[in-house]
Amino acid sequence: NDMYLKSRGKDEDRPQMGLVAQDVAKVVPEVVLHDKLGVTGMKDVLSVDYERLTALLIEAVKELNTKVDVLQKENKEIKAKLGK
Repeated sequence: NDMYLKSRGKDEDRPQMGLVAQDVAKVVPEVVLHDKLGVTGMKDVLSVDYERLTALLIEAVKELNTKVDVLQKENKEIKAKLGK
């Protein structure tokens, strides 16, 4: 689930986009950070380590591209057999 956040800092006028850490933790808990000290003033704040997540996303896109290529080839072969 993408979530738009009001930015605090130099880009205050631009909406920011992020992920809900609780949702990410269900799928890839290794990239969710637990802030027990609460630098934001709140306890047990979760955040996403986007740097670590990026490598996983790149590999996932590569895998999906491979699957799309296979499906496109199969689709082309089926269309050829059907005479389309």
